[in-house]
Amino acid sequence: MLRIVIADDVDLVLKGIQSVLSDWTDGEIVGVYQSVSELLAGLAKKPVDAVILDDRIDPECAPLRVIQQVKEVVPKAKLIVLGTVVDGMVVQEFFARGIHGYLYKSDSLADTLVPAIRAVNQGKLYLSPTAGAEHMVAIQEGRRRWQLDDEALTILRLLADGSHVSQIAHRLGVSPYRIYSVRNKLRARFGAENNEAMISRATAEGFLP
Repeated sequence: MLRIVIADDVDLVLKGIQSVLSDWTDGEIVGVYQSVSELLAGLAKKPVDAVILDDRIDPECAPLRVIQQVKEVVPKAKLIVLGTVVDGMVVQEFFARGIHGYLYKSDSLADTLVPAIRAVNQGKLYLSPTAGAEHMVAIQEGRRRWQLDDEALTILRLLADGSHVSQIAHRLGVSPYRIYSVRNKLRARFGAENNEAMISRATAEGFLP
């Protein structure tokens, strides 16, 4: 029997997952958590086969960082992410960081959750229908640009070139606070906690060479 842990900060979502899995005889829920700290502590105490994780369980921590933390504690467990982001490039980055399944929250959990657990347990990757379609679009499009204006793109490129905030502000003739503001928005856009991760992600999405 598969040992499953679920983690989401929304009680209603947790109850929904529990309801879907209540009649499934091939698995059992061995842990329910509503914060990253509780989840990591719980994972360290018991064997787990699969983790079902909300991508925004901690609004203060980038989803990629949470995924990394979980993978460090239970590297062999299958990780299925529940997300509100449907963009294929984001999903692609999640898989690159080691997740095994991605379920878009607007897709029916009743129809996708058990098939996802079965698939990842068999060593396959799983995407719910909407996420799968968007992922294919992202693969086909390859490099593309998003809703970053010229200012944001310029600042992104200068940061990637190694320029400091003060240097960029002087070059563009604006306040350093303006550069900090745009930089923080760029980090949020790319789900990054620092410039290195932001530049890596921006390169992967085709914004940087």
